[in-house]
Amino acid sequence: MAEVSGKMYLVIGLAVGVLSLTLNILRKDSSMTLFAVVGVCLFLWGLFKVLKQKRHTHKLHENQLMGKKHPYRKHETPAHLRKEHPNPHPDKYCHKCGNNMKSFANFCANCGFKMR
Repeated sequence: MAEVSGKMYLVIGLAVGVLSLTLNILRKDSSMTLFAVVGVCLFLWGLFKVLKQKRHTHKLHENQLMGKKHPYRKHETPAHLRKEHPNPHPDKYCHKCGNNMKSFANFCANCGFKMR
């Protein structure tokens, strides 16, 4: 599911809040107060998301200027873990088309030939 942008929350919250408050004033009752509260809450949530995104973007840019690593990657992978390990599943080839396949594959991804 796609994430809703903070700017969209701002726009929707502002529209719902202003329209419901306007209707409250025009109708001279408080029947739209709940919608006004929801609009204000959406607006505040959008403001929070926009400020959080700007802070995150600013921090990443600042780290790039300082030559620092990404803030979520504090340590590099140790050398003994970076080595290439032998493949526990040696590759096999399709008898029909010669396509390279994993040893656990039952069908060829290229031609559909049944291997087992």
